[in-house]
Parts: sequence; C-alpha cells; structure tokens
Amino acid sequence: MRSGPQDEPLISDFSDDAEMAPLIEEFAQEMPENIDRMLSHWRKQELSALRRAVHQLRGAGGGYGFPSITESAESVEQQIDTTPEDLEAIGQALDELIQLCARVAA
Repeated sequence: MRSGPQDEPLISDFSDDAEMAPLIEEFAQEMPENIDRMLSHWRKQELSALRRAVHQLRGAGGGYGFPSITESAESVEQQIDTTPEDLEAIGQALDELIQLCARVAA
C-alpha cells in the first residue's frame, strides 16, 4: 500500500525557524485536545461553540505556519455561517479539518 499526502506529517512552513520551534511544538502537543473539543461540540450539535473553536484554530494555524489548516477551518466556518442546517456538509468539512489536524507535526 502506498502512502499518500493524507498519511504524511503536516510540517509548519516555519519549521526552519529556531524561534518558532517551541511554539510549533506546543501547538502540535495541544492538537489532540483541540480535536477532542471540536468533536465534542459536533456530537452535541453545539454549532456556535464549534464555530468558535474552529475560528481559533483558523487563526492559530496560519500563525504557526499551517496555511492548510487555516483554509480548512475557514471552510468549516463558512459552512456553519451559510448553511447551518446542512449538517452533512458541515460534518464533511469538519472531518477534513480534523484529518489535517491529526497530521500536525512539530
């Protein structure tokens, strides 16, 4: 079985920046908690709380050199904002975001 891009660690654009290394490490270490928080809000259908968690991740993703997380989080936010009744679309966007987040590496 070949490994694809979805199996590879997601590395920060700032991985060569020694000053950013500890911050990126902390971001990566906190990712499981962030994923759990988003999933908890999703399971409880707490869309406003989910949107807040995703929004925070959107900003942090870019700040720590993970633009794909920012883009994916933006997609989740847009789904919640424009079609909150379309839980399938929100769920798909959230699943993509969580898959990216699970790949974050320091």
